[in-house]
Amino acid sequence: MSENQSREPDGPEVPFDPYNFDPVKDVPSSSRRLVDRLVARVPELRPAYDEHIADYDVSLPHLFFADVTRWTVADYEANGDRTSGGWRDVVAFLEEEYEHSDDEAQAVIEQSFIENLPYPDEPGHGIEQHLGPQLAAIYRDQRPSG
Repeated sequence: MSENQSREPDGPEVPFDPYNFDPVKDVPSSSRRLVDRLVARVPELRPAYDEHIADYDVSLPHLFFADVTRWTVADYEANGDRTSGGWRDVVAFLEEEYEHSDDEAQAVIEQSFIENLPYPDEPGHGIEQHLGPQLAAIYRDQRPSG
């Protein structure tokens, strides 16, 4: 199947039409499952997820992960010394998931979580020191100077 084609559930290949994009049907399910597993693992994210669904009527993983990053950084700022729960659960979950995820789910973690972490002059900088080895390597690749 070419890059510009998609497959109907029980039909032939059809040209991809960006003007008829259906996020429920067309967003890869692995990234939606990533969101579902994260919300199940970190129940503190449920209110943000419910608001996301109320606003968009569907799970949009890249967009939701921007909210996840903001929540994680805010929790780190408020509770940086916690030994478990909250921000630590998000970071641990994403490290675990990254290794076992496909390219689409990994892209959500890379592009919508790691890329949105604070820069050195921003509140919450320092959370990157708590990333696991895989995510820390990606962070360093994205920001060689910190």
